Amino acid sequence: MAMTEAGAALTEAHGVAQLGVVGRLIRLFEAEWSVGVAFDPVAFTAWVNEMAPEVAAAYALSAQAAERYYAAFRVAENVPGPLVRAPVPTPDPSRFVENLDRFGPAYARSLLEKGLTDDEAVKRALVQMSLSATRDVSAGGRDSIAAHLDADEAALGWQRVPRANCCAFCAMLAARGPVYSSRGAAGGGRHWHRGCKCRPEPVFDRRTSLPSEAARYAELWDETNPADLNEFRRVLERPHLHRGGEPSDA
Repeated sequence: MAMTEAGAALTEAHGVAQLGVVGRLIRLFEAEWSVGVAFDPVAFTAWVNEMAPEVAAAYALSAQAAERYYAAFRVAENVPGPLVRAPVPTPDPSRFVENLDRFGPAYARSLLEKGLTDDEAVKRALVQMSLSATRDVSAGGRDSIAAHLDADEAALGWQRVPRANCCAFCAMLAARGPVYSSRGAAGGGRHWHRGCKCRPEPVFDRRTSLPSEAARYAELWDETNPADLNEFRRVLERPHLHRGGEPSDA
């Protein structure tokens, strides 16, 4: 975790702010989504053309929040040297169209063929688009932090701050601690799945420890020594079995 209490508080606040940006977009999705939109190609295309600029705007808000966080975090961590500014450009809305198109009328109809009702198919399509939008929007903040890490000579790298009860993939990566150094790792897609709510935290001191959730995952990994990700997933689901104990009543 951050070296200072102020830095840790800023990281927590930044996570809340990023969730707020994503949440506002998802609520907009929900307000404009309907059975008619889900199954009508013309209505769906109009919906996508309306929502893609909203995704781009949310990306920009995420990036701006991350830029403010990086500057404040650097001060809180007592990092010497001038503040660094590395703004990232707002993507063209067309960048996000494909991710929305994947879950349009063709996808909704395929769900009906699998036995889902109209309402279930509509809800499933919205969930899938929301997961994609979460990744696309959160990329704004991650790309911003990555750009700042690249531009900041004082930065050593970053570590993953996981959300509570995250997936096994995120838990495994978070357990590694402050070992990530490249911009590609901080902002690139391979470390961030659809719907992921984890955040990168800049690292300026080699003594930086793991965030509390990441430390818990690292301890569990070391205690159980799983053979692969699937085994670690089972460990996370029922840790008491792999520790040789019984579930706690506390």
